[in-house]
Amino acid sequence: MYQIHGTSPEIIIRPICVAEHLAPFLPSHPAMLTKSKEAIDAVSAAPFGSASINLISWAYIKMLGGKGLVDASKVALLNANYMAARLSSHYTLRFKNENGCVAHELLIDLAEFDKAAGLKVADFAKRLQDYGFHPPTCSWPIQTCMLIEPTESETLDEIDRFCDAMIQIRKEAEDIITGKQPEDNNLLKNAPHPISVMTIPGEKWTRYVSNLDLIVRTQFFQIIHEGRGRLPAALAS
Repeated sequence: MYQIHGTSPEIIIRPICVAEHLAPFLPSHPAMLTKSKEAIDAVSAAPFGSASINLISWAYIKMLGGKGLVDASKVALLNANYMAARLSSHYTLRFKNENGCVAHELLIDLAEFDKAAGLKVADFAKRLQDYGFHPPTCSWPIQTCMLIEPTESETLDEIDRFCDAMIQIRKEAEDIITGKQPEDNNLLKNAPHPISVMTIPGEKWTRYVSNLDLIVRTQFFQIIHEGRGRLPAALAS
């Protein structure tokens, strides 16, 4: 049986091993001729996992070629270190080399916010959704960390948009630390804020900021980036 980790082109397929006393409980499959009575039901369409997933990595390598793979790796390293440089004055970065550089991903440690204001990794992840981002890997390989891997495919505009969102969230976290927002009722703890939340009638609204203020905060951020920093005069007024 095999575990698939990652997404194209970073796909790792590795065997899952268990101690001898657990072997009878490994997943079975209708196509398997022999199986234990204690085995659990199938967890994959193929008896031992689908090796066809390797075709994605193979196709990626064939399309790029040797030079393309080198160039893609260089861009991935550049993107990660650009993000690290932008975020290093706002967050604690882990695992930098002697030159202060990271590899193709960066690890930011959020433990200080838990100690200062009870903010967890999940709170930062939820707030990122309000800015239009699917959160990166959370609480791995360190429980208090967020693992960010921009890869070679992200544009500079998108990388800057993500960094700006993280910097803005850092400012919001500081408001909680300094007491401007309550620890149990704030923008991070209450996140995410979908339309179903932002349209709650005023008399039923119990969040720290008004729903109108919440909409303006999010839309202002989006407009700034979509307009390359140029805010429409009507909205500015």
